[in-house]
Amino acid sequence: MMVRLHILILYLFSASIVFENWSMMSFGGNSLPKMIALALLAVISFSSRKTYDYNMLKKYLNPLFIFSIILIAPFLYNYQDYSDYFTILMSIVLNVVFFWFIGNLVVREPIIGYNMILAFISGVLFASFLYILNIGVAFEEGRMTIFGENPNKLGIFAVIAVCLLFPPYLKISGYGKKRYFLLLFLVPLLNMIAQTGSRVTFLGLMLSLVFYILLKRSRNTGKTIVYIVLGVAAIYLLFTYFMTFDILRERLISTVEDQDVSGRDRIWESIWPLIVKSPAIGVGIGGYIDYAHWVFGQNRSPHNVFIEIMAYTGVAGLFAFLVFGYNLFRDGYKILIEQKFALPFIYILFLGMVFMTGQALNVKAYWMIYLYIISSRFNLDMILKSRSVNKILE
Repeated sequence: MMVRLHILILYLFSASIVFENWSMMSFGGNSLPKMIALALLAVISFSSRKTYDYNMLKKYLNPLFIFSIILIAPFLYNYQDYSDYFTILMSIVLNVVFFWFIGNLVVREPIIGYNMILAFISGVLFASFLYILNIGVAFEEGRMTIFGENPNKLGIFAVIAVCLLFPPYLKISGYGKKRYFLLLFLVPLLNMIAQTGSRVTFLGLMLSLVFYILLKRSRNTGKTIVYIVLGVAAIYLLFTYFMTFDILRERLISTVEDQDVSGRDRIWESIWPLIVKSPAIGVGIGGYIDYAHWVFGQNRSPHNVFIEIMAYTGVAGLFAFLVFGYNLFRDGYKILIEQKFALPFIYILFLGMVFMTGQALNVKAYWMIYLYIISSRFNLDMILKSRSVNKILE
């Protein structure tokens, strides 16, 4: 009973993540998703000893624990009353704990990982429904938001949903072909991507389509050629459609003609001296916040996950996080090769691109993607094990 309860809470949390920063979902300064997450961690902590199991996840947890220790150590050594510091630190640490606890669920029941992503996608589809009804929709400097959510994040969430809606990847038990009615949401999702004006989202979607076409191989040469021709035509039509949206077109043109990346290059250049100051283990989150206030007058995101990690934890922390990422990459690749199923691999490539220009450590949706990838890997292991047993019995 307790196991079923925390799975239900997990799905509720997954669906609510999309609304994390919506003012209407905030109560007393705490967002509803945050309160659901704390309830989930509390329930699952007391549900089973398997929650704390380490062995099945050690290749992921080892680098994450090393990264977390390097991240936490400066806080414990130089503790001061940093409200921003503590908030960012706890957000990252809780995401690691979330990955650990929920990871022990999905490796035993991989279907939970897929259903978790479906629940998240349902939240994105609900956001697209609000977009259709023009509820909560506003424009800031020409870029669309819904209830104040960051346009880049909205666009990224929409791309994650669009990738799952590719027909080969959309599998909902008990719904058969009825599940394809969800494809009706493609148009509002694509419009959301365009109207957020997010360049990385646009490029991420286009590259995801390219990866999908390249990975959609067939032993039949004729079919492969047909896939490529249809894929190229789809990419061309989609690009033409996106260029009808002024905000996206103008931002892309400014990037090409003026090398305008919204000041990210200047931020990276300003942060580099801080990284050089302590390249081995970084200066911690507090050190970065102090430096950002001194240079920018406020705490500004580096808008690059790798630079952010270098500033916080130096080469040591970056290496640990890259080992974690490499393990996910290998999982996605193995699933692609063994099952000819490309979605986990496409997701990890897409997130790698997002990391180059955005934030990720405290974005809960990305940690859910990591869990989905490892659940897919363990599902593959179960299939391969079953095949080997069947061969022995034969």
